[in-house]
Amino acid sequence: MTSPLRPFRLRRVPRERTRNGRTPAWAGALAIAIVAGALSFASPALAVNGPLTATFTDLCGFVEVAIANPTAAPVSFQLFRSGKPLVTGSVPGNATVTTQQVVNDGDEVRLLDQSAPIHTYHPPLGCQAPALHGEIVAGCGRQITAVIVSDHAASDKVSFKVGTTIVAANQTIGADQKVLLNATGPAIPFEASVFRETPDGSFSVVFSSTYTAEPSGCGPGSLTAAFTDHCGGSFDTVVTNTASGFQYVSVVHNNAVVKTFQLGPKLLTGPFTAMTTLPATNGDVFLVLRSNDANSGLVVGVHTYHTPANCGGAPPGGGALPVTGPAGLLATGVGLAVLLAGAMLVLLTRRRRTHFTP
Repeated sequence: MTSPLRPFRLRRVPRERTRNGRTPAWAGALAIAIVAGALSFASPALAVNGPLTATFTDLCGFVEVAIANPTAAPVSFQLFRSGKPLVTGSVPGNATVTTQQVVNDGDEVRLLDQSAPIHTYHPPLGCQAPALHGEIVAGCGRQITAVIVSDHAASDKVSFKVGTTIVAANQTIGADQKVLLNATGPAIPFEASVFRETPDGSFSVVFSSTYTAEPSGCGPGSLTAAFTDHCGGSFDTVVTNTASGFQYVSVVHNNAVVKTFQLGPKLLTGPFTAMTTLPATNGDVFLVLRSNDANSGLVVGVHTYHTPANCGGAPPGGGALPVTGPAGLLATGVGLAVLLAGAMLVLLTRRRRTHFTP
């Protein structure tokens, strides 16, 4: 049988005192060490931002922060917006990390370090102007071009997505600038879009289009090539595109591409024609190939360069062409030397002639 529970009393244990009645010094030092260790374990980010410096750049709708670490060791950082954590990360030694964050007008952005400067975000002038605009132009062979036009007074950034692949990420579009981004799409149909993207995962589509079929007239006969040889070792290649979509053409010599150009990107009125002039030597053979992804290798034209007959002024009757260049100069020099030697011999002969007197 157990004994009944008895109430217990807290008994105060007398502290160890020295002879003068004070707490030993080692006890205070131990307490300070424990508290400091607990704080450093619980808040490892409190002392990380000391050597870092931040540079802020206001863009339309978000702020770009470049965080530089001048030390050799990596340093962690934490970025705050209006007193609330925004993003954390690490900067390698002797490096700079750039981050872009969505903010509102008047937001205060700073590093965790209380001594770091506070940046107040304000949208640049011109951000209230009409948004980025443009169009996606369809070409033959699943080729597409995004034509992006900025009316902003400040730079902006967009990404270009074709199908499920981002083919161009965070492309800078300068103030009042026009940018063309080219890509080849997957199997038809596919969607292409230009959109703004931010690190927090949000985005907004600027414009988009769906490629459902090739533009009309993209058949094998939509490209023609014509050639004109010139004196001095060159020739012109003129390629005409009659399709309603742009096309790529390559000029090939000895299995190497020597020129690639785009006929387009958009057909406005009538056929689109492009010309290029290339160097050549007598007998060189050139191929003009359609280089669209879906129809690459289609031969548009073949040309063998020949020096035009009127380049050297050939005499009538099919005689040989006159000798020119270094060989002609050599022959001319030899002839002049012979003439000069003959003249000197005649002069010496006259001076040494014997005269008889009666």
